[in-house]
Amino acid sequence: VKMVLRRGMLMAGVGFALGAVLAALAARVLSGVLFVSPFDPTSFGVTLVVLGGTAILANLVPAYRASRVDPVTALKAE
Repeated sequence: VKMVLRRGMLMAGVGFALGAVLAALAARVLSGVLFVSPFDPTSFGVTLVVLGGTAILANLVPAYRASRVDPVTALKAE
Protein backbone atom coordinates (compact mmCIF):
# COMPACT_ATOMS: atom_id res chain seq x y z
CA VAL A 1 0.00 0.00 0.00
CA LYS A 2 2.80 2.37 0.93
CA MET A 3 4.64 1.78 -2.36
CA VAL A 4 1.55 2.36 -4.51
CA LEU A 5 0.57 5.49 -2.57
CA ARG A 6 4.11 6.87 -2.71
CA ARG A 7 4.38 6.44 -6.48
CA GLY A 8 0.93 7.88 -7.11
CA MET A 9 1.41 10.87 -4.86
CA LEU A 10 4.84 11.53 -6.37
CA MET A 11 3.20 11.87 -9.78
CA ALA A 12 0.49 14.07 -8.28
CA GLY A 13 3.13 16.22 -6.57
CA VAL A 14 4.99 16.79 -9.82
CA GLY A 15 1.67 17.70 -11.44
CA PHE A 16 0.89 20.11 -8.59
CA ALA A 17 4.25 21.82 -8.95
CA LEU A 18 4.03 22.19 -12.72
CA GLY A 19 0.41 23.26 -12.53
CA ALA A 20 1.13 25.89 -9.88
CA VAL A 21 3.92 27.40 -11.96
CA LEU A 22 1.78 27.45 -15.10
CA ALA A 23 -1.20 28.85 -13.18
CA ALA A 24 0.96 31.63 -11.71
CA LEU A 25 2.25 32.52 -15.16
CA ALA A 26 -1.25 32.48 -16.64
CA ALA A 27 -2.58 34.60 -13.75
CA ARG A 28 0.14 37.15 -14.36
CA VAL A 29 -0.70 37.32 -18.06
CA LEU A 30 -4.45 37.55 -17.36
CA SER A 31 -4.16 39.96 -14.41
CA GLY A 32 -6.04 42.65 -16.31
CA VAL A 33 -9.27 40.66 -16.45
CA LEU A 34 -9.07 38.88 -13.07
CA PHE A 35 -11.18 40.13 -10.17
CA VAL A 36 -8.58 39.08 -7.59
CA SER A 37 -4.84 39.56 -7.33
CA PRO A 38 -2.81 37.36 -9.68
CA PHE A 39 -1.31 35.39 -6.79
CA ASP A 40 -4.34 34.95 -4.55
CA PRO A 41 -3.16 32.56 -1.82
CA THR A 42 -6.70 31.50 -0.94
CA SER A 43 -7.44 30.33 -4.48
CA PHE A 44 -4.16 28.48 -4.78
CA GLY A 45 -4.57 26.93 -1.30
CA VAL A 46 -8.13 25.72 -1.81
CA THR A 47 -7.19 24.28 -5.19
CA LEU A 48 -4.22 22.46 -3.68
CA VAL A 49 -6.35 20.97 -0.89
CA VAL A 50 -9.14 19.84 -3.24
CA LEU A 51 -6.78 18.33 -5.81
CA GLY A 52 -4.63 16.76 -3.08
CA GLY A 53 -7.66 15.11 -1.51
CA THR A 54 -8.79 13.86 -4.89
CA ALA A 55 -5.33 12.47 -5.62
CA ILE A 56 -5.24 10.62 -2.30
CA LEU A 57 -8.66 9.09 -2.89
CA ALA A 58 -7.72 8.16 -6.46
CA ASN A 59 -4.56 6.43 -5.21
CA LEU A 60 -6.24 4.62 -2.32
CA VAL A 61 -8.37 2.45 -4.63
CA PRO A 62 -5.42 0.86 -6.52
CA ALA A 63 -3.42 0.65 -3.28
CA TYR A 64 -6.23 -1.26 -1.59
CA ARG A 65 -6.59 -3.58 -4.58
CA ALA A 66 -2.82 -4.19 -4.62
CA SER A 67 -2.90 -5.10 -0.93
CA ARG A 68 -5.54 -7.78 -1.58
CA VAL A 69 -3.44 -9.71 -4.15
CA ASP A 70 -1.62 -12.81 -2.94
CA PRO A 71 2.15 -12.18 -3.40
CA VAL A 72 2.80 -15.75 -4.57
CA THR A 73 0.15 -15.46 -7.28
CA ALA A 74 1.54 -12.11 -8.42
CA LEU A 75 5.09 -13.48 -8.62
CA LYS A 76 3.97 -16.56 -10.53
CA ALA A 77 2.23 -14.35 -13.11
CA GLU A 78 5.56 -12.70 -13.93
